Amino acid sequence: MNTARTAELRWPRHGHGPFFERLENSIFFECMRKFHKTEQQTYFGRKNMLYPYQDDHLFISHNLSSKLKTCDVVKNDTTLCVSDHIPILAEIDDN
Repeated sequence: MNTARTAELRWPRHGHGPFFERLENSIFFECMRKFHKTEQQTYFGRKNMLYPYQDDHLFISHNLSSKLKTCDVVKNDTTLCVSDHIPILAEIDDN
């Protein structure tokens, strides 16, 4: 997606806020929001960034959201060296 909720703070009126409002009212469920009420940084392209952008997102259908067990950013030395974006890992109960 290459957008973040906090992008609205940096670039107001460029559609970032309305985009996420539409998503929240859609058929998609954002996994990270179940466990983290605020954005978790996934983009580390610049040092000393004013806003910690969660530029990466993972969505599932609402009917799977009750089976979502975990969802977190995988931040470690390896992921920080591979890309300026780091992965999100979710676990869904298969029962």
